[in-house]
Amino acid sequence: MTLTSSLGTFGDNAQMLCTIEKQAEIKGLLQELGWSQAKFCGEYFDLSDEFGDGFSGHEDEELTRLQHRFKKELTRQTTKPERLQTYIDFILAHDEYRGSLIKPRMVYKPYDKQTMATIQKMSQALTKLIEQGED
Repeated sequence: MTLTSSLGTFGDNAQMLCTIEKQAEIKGLLQELGWSQAKFCGEYFDLSDEFGDGFSGHEDEELTRLQHRFKKELTRQTTKPERLQTYIDFILAHDEYRGSLIKPRMVYKPYDKQTMATIQKMSQALTKLIEQGED
């Protein structure tokens, strides 16, 4: 085995691992949204630029082809990671996904007297250190 053939095998394995990771990520994102593969394909077909204006008269056939292709792309190790990344980017940019993110909110929690006393002592100690540094 030559060095170049060995590197080619390594590159192929790295791409295969990347593909498997991206396939798992897509499946996880779809599950998180509660979407089936058919639902994803419908959204992708309707909203992506890949399928033109949608007035070809063959939309049902094209959607069916997309569904078959997508199903295969999620199982084959030879699927290009770049193709899968396109799907991931689409999902992450979709309004339903962005709307499902947990939004942070402030929760007020009062401190007990001991914690407040400790914070006050720390503040006083810092104030003394600052004043000493100014001299």
